[in-house]
Amino acid sequence: FQVRAPDVMGADELSSPGVVRVDDVSFYPAILEDFEGGRIAVKNAEFAGTPWSLDATSGGADGSSTCLKSPALFGSNSSSKFKITVEVPPMGGDLAFEYRSKVWMPEDKFVVKINGNTVALVSSPTSGWESIERGLPQGTSTVEFEYATVTGGKGSVWLDNIRITPRW
Repeated sequence: FQVRAPDVMGADELSSPGVVRVDDVSFYPAILEDFEGGRIAVKNAEFAGTPWSLDATSGGADGSSTCLKSPALFGSNSSSKFKITVEVPPMGGDLAFEYRSKVWMPEDKFVVKINGNTVALVSSPTSGWESIERGLPQGTSTVEFEYATVTGGKGSVWLDNIRITPRW
């Protein structure tokens, strides 16, 4: 493997044969949160309202053992959120995740927001794990997964394999 970096500005006194100098480098890692190991590994994650819980009894997507489950909420107009804030490169990024739902409108719902804008609304139960993919804008993005009761629902939502991938 060879790299050749022509000197377009003229001779560089600091240049050495076989050396390439790099400046102003940015790094945007891909993020995978699969909840395995019984913990939330992703940085910049937080809960608003009653925290969600790690569930090792229901089985995760793709045969994994652990997923994240929404809490039981009581009363009307209650909600709980799991939020992740990430830095996204200038070309943007992609969000993908799997979920399972036992929600029923009008009693309860599952809402996914990016920077406060609703990008997915789930209002009915699923027969198994489903996938959702959405784009992320450049800069700081907050992804919010919200389980909410409207008229006192008793549903649940499970999340697994949350992936945030930068575009290059």
